[in-house]
Amino acid sequence: MKYKLIALDVDGTLLNDDHKLSDENKEAIAEVTRQGGQIVLCTGRSPQNSIPFMEELGLEGYVLGHNGGATVSVSDRKVLDQYGMDGRGSIRISNTAGSMTSILTSAQPSKCMWTTWRT
Repeated sequence: MKYKLIALDVDGTLLNDDHKLSDENKEAIAEVTRQGGQIVLCTGRSPQNSIPFMEELGLEGYVLGHNGGATVSVSDRKVLDQYGMDGRGSIRISNTAGSMTSILTSAQPSKCMWTTWRT
C-alpha cells in the first residue's frame, strides 16, 4: 500500500447525507486496512461522538476530535493529547458572511461548549 495512514473527516466525507456510513465507504476502508493502512478520524465532533464510527468499522487506533483539540485512543478511550482553554475567557468567531456567530467557552480545559446563533 502506498499510504500508511489515511486521515478522514467525518461529516460530509465519511458519512453520507443521512449521517450514516455507506456500504461503499465501509468496503473501501476494509480494503485499506487489509492492505496494512491505518485509518484516523479527524473531526470537529467530540471523540465520544466519533469513536462509535470507528467501532462500527471494526477499527482501533485514534480519533482527533474537537477540530484537533483532543487525540483519543479508540480502544481504551484514553486522552493522549488535548489543547484546551482556561476558564478565564471565551473566543468569539464570526463567519465571513457574517450570518453566524459562535462563542467557545470552557470552564475546564477538557470540556468545551459552542454556542451558535444567527445574527
